[in-house]
Amino acid sequence: MYVRKIPTNLLLLRVGMGATTFFPSKGIESAGPLEVLNTNISLKVICDVKNKDKVASLLGKIRKELCDVFKIKIEEETEEIVEGSMIEKIKDLAHKDTRQPEAKRPIYLVITEKEPKDDPGATYYKIKEELLSNNILSQVVTTDTLDDPRKMSEMTTFRNIALGIFVKADNTPWYLQMPVTLSGRSEETLIVGVGITSLRKSIFSKETHRYVGYFSFYNSRGVWKRLTPLFSSIEEIQKKIQRSLSEGIERTVSKEVSELDVIIHYAGKEVKKDEEEIIHDTLVQHAEGKGIKVNYAIVRLIKSPVYRLFSNHEYGYAPMGAYVDFENNLVLINTTGLLGRNTTPMGVNTPILASIRKTNLEVNPNLVHNVVYSIIGLARMNWRGVSAFNFEPATTKYAREIAYTMAHLGEKIYQNESTLRFLQDKMWFI
Repeated sequence: MYVRKIPTNLLLLRVGMGATTFFPSKGIESAGPLEVLNTNISLKVICDVKNKDKVASLLGKIRKELCDVFKIKIEEETEEIVEGSMIEKIKDLAHKDTRQPEAKRPIYLVITEKEPKDDPGATYYKIKEELLSNNILSQVVTTDTLDDPRKMSEMTTFRNIALGIFVKADNTPWYLQMPVTLSGRSEETLIVGVGITSLRKSIFSKETHRYVGYFSFYNSRGVWKRLTPLFSSIEEIQKKIQRSLSEGIERTVSKEVSELDVIIHYAGKEVKKDEEEIIHDTLVQHAEGKGIKVNYAIVRLIKSPVYRLFSNHEYGYAPMGAYVDFENNLVLINTTGLLGRNTTPMGVNTPILASIRKTNLEVNPNLVHNVVYSIIGLARMNWRGVSAFNFEPATTKYAREIAYTMAHLGEKIYQNESTLRFLQDKMWFI
């Protein structure tokens, strides 16, 4: 067993004007975002009449963030005040907006009541289903944000909402200063997040009806590239896993690559042992079929409430990037902790226990270092917020959210080829 640390320079993020930063919020505020492909957006704001006044205050601050910090302009903005059914209003508006080319459709900013996420009939899921079915992106804000004086007084609240809109417009706020690698010699590296959830026949049944999930693909800088949705019956799950992973690799990786690194992240028990075998076999078959060398590592990540990492810091915080290699393919990783003079909010953080389940490379300190950096690096690439401290990598953090949301969408959405393409190519889940 030994203790190591990812070098501090590997924790840097690249933002605008060639600048680097440890802290995304400060970085984009001073140097702007990394890449703005779409400088003009259309925004359609929808809220209930009773929240009209509070929404006006919210919008003013979001506009300021979009313009001053993210360097994009709201070319057209419309506000829709709803007095009746929110869903019916959205259906009507979406129907009209589909007459425009997809690239010209507005991003919907919808303010709605907060409801339990485990409620299959929640308005949030109905909004997402209706808009995604019409190839329209949306940012949903719940009224508990409007009703919380603390949130409404914090710049971070509005910056996070603006970040979601910015990213949905196909822009890039930041990426890793140093690329991820596995072997250290490949021409390209792919980091893949896996999320699979089972659907029961009814809320009273324990019998699995279907599987819903996805493979999410990131490049070596931690930038999300695409998603391959997985919607399958029990009988076809193995075949669908193989097809989804193969298609995702095929569409994401450059054609001329002769050697490829692939790092698979999955959380806890989301992937069963036989599904893990299918993923492994698919990587082997892809290498054979394409006549290329594929170096791979399949890594399971578990939140570890048993362990804590401490240092001689006055408050005991271990540095971000510290890890303990138990030398049996198990590594305890501090994804947050002490960064400069800043520390993780809410006390001493919980580390991640990573298990290298399968690899075709020798498990040595260099490989462990590269696997650990893939996890910490992707934790730095969470575009859901501007915080520098994220416990989970984007690969697994998005996993539950996407799989859970997809499980609540109607089955028809997976039978529409246009919608499936939209789900694959857009960051609708941010």
